[in-house]
Amino acid sequence: QGSDSAGKPQLVWQDEFDGSSLDSSKWQVVEGDGCPANCGFGNNELQYYTAQNATVSKGLLTITGKKDSMGGKAFT
Repeated sequence: QGSDSAGKPQLVWQDEFDGSSLDSSKWQVVEGDGCPANCGFGNNELQYYTAQNATVSKGLLTITGKKDSMGGKAFT
């Protein structure tokens, strides 16, 4: 968070999600489970990340968790 000379917070970044997909210049979708370098992303996460679970519509980013087997994991 940034601040001006008076110490008041200033907006330093935003995304209005005004398209129909993530803006790849602002976002990087991570897919998988972190293996082999960082399996479970360091905190034993049980899901397998997939781009299909992230959608953009009507100015909102929605990330949906699903009970859906993929990559040896029970959730996506």
